[in-house]
Amino acid sequence: MTPTANVNDPSSIEQVYPLDRFRQDANRNSIPNGRILYGLTVLSPPDESGAFHLQQAERQSGERDRPVGGYARFLPATGCAGDLEADKADYASFLARVTETARQLREVEPADGRLHGFRGG
Repeated sequence: MTPTANVNDPSSIEQVYPLDRFRQDANRNSIPNGRILYGLTVLSPPDESGAFHLQQAERQSGERDRPVGGYARFLPATGCAGDLEADKADYASFLARVTETARQLREVEPADGRLHGFRGG
């Protein structure tokens, strides 16, 4: 089951992606020429109550977002200088980015049913 958080409750995101995991991922992402980025993927826009789906994720550094249903967004963990207080500030900013990203997502209209299948080549 995909974890659920709420845009109106930042602590719900913290339950899915705690500070220690964020610090670990941000440190791994800071390695020069790293091939993998670590963070969160927001999988759905919020419903009427503000609930949305997200999951811990990783992807290749050169990879683009692969929309699942047209609206998934990957957010790499960034920051973390090693100082706990500074890391907490980076974490708070990251949680705000996750919330804002979820709020900006919109359901995508289904494609025209007549346009499917192989198109030449």
